[in-house]
Amino acid sequence: MKSALLTALLCAAAAVTIGPALLVVAALYIWVSTSQVRFEEGSIAIAAKRAAIRNAGQRGDPLRPARTIKAMPGPFPLPAEADSACRRS
Repeated sequence: MKSALLTALLCAAAAVTIGPALLVVAALYIWVSTSQVRFEEGSIAIAAKRAAIRNAGQRGDPLRPARTIKAMPGPFPLPAEADSACRRS
């Protein structure tokens, strides 16, 4: 008797939790299938651009100039006492 009651409670709990999850999956499926933006087209365009840059680099004719690395400041200024204390040790 206890196992039948436990089984019924578990089935009821599973039905309560599976219902909203299936609604979310259905909503996402509808959203993706009706979307006007195609992921594959964007991926193909980016891949073609990267291939063109790579091929130009292999030929020695870069499509974009080399980047210069700029020095960046630290995240916060340190007090002068801390700087001199570090040099003493």
